[in-house]
Amino acid sequence: MLSSIRQRLVRKAFAKDPPSRTETWTIDGFEVVLDPAFRSPAPRFGWSYASMVGGCVDARPGERVVDLDSGAGLIALHAACKGAQVACVDARPASLRCIRRSFLMAGLGDPDLVPGSSLGDAGEGPWDLITWTTPFLEPEPKAKTRAVLSAARERLGRGGRMLLAWPDREAGSWLGEALTEADFRWSAILKESYPVVGAVRVYRAWSPPGGEPAGEVSGGASLPGAAWVLKDR
Repeated sequence: MLSSIRQRLVRKAFAKDPPSRTETWTIDGFEVVLDPAFRSPAPRFGWSYASMVGGCVDARPGERVVDLDSGAGLIALHAACKGAQVACVDARPASLRCIRRSFLMAGLGDPDLVPGSSLGDAGEGPWDLITWTTPFLEPEPKAKTRAVLSAARERLGRGGRMLLAWPDREAGSWLGEALTEADFRWSAILKESYPVVGAVRVYRAWSPPGGEPAGEVSGGASLPGAAWVLKDR
């Protein structure tokens, strides 16, 4: 019963904007332009998906990044601020309009805006980094997640990686299995706990180098940055 109550509270909180919603929201030092068509990246119960993943973005100058389901574009702003070339993919015109305004306000110039809902809409790649706002609030997220992971694996170049986050209570054991089935090596690089939401992990997944098996890299969570990825390159 407690678990189902928690799920309802989390879904209700993330399905609507905080009461203090404004046209723009300052988060992580960025002025993010908002629109009623999509959820604000502002924290609920102290947690913001986009802020947590954005803080783990390890993009380097000149790298090619695709941000799938960009929403307000906060993760894309983190990547662009580090000098990456970012393609923002979202099916909602309001999202793309707001991302453009946020990029201009941040002094990052015109972003590459891609109307669509899949990685294929951004092109075949290869990409250096793929970020994705996972469907952790959807009742049946497994099929969509497996499809996106498979598509991402095919479009990453050498040394390419993917970043995504998921609350532990929703991920269970199936997320690790899905990453492995998509032929990724992967590691949970960050774990934080929040009221009601509980523990949340950010996962980094990358292509196995010659002959290495897919699956979890033991001990990766204790190493900072891209240490395990660099080891595998």
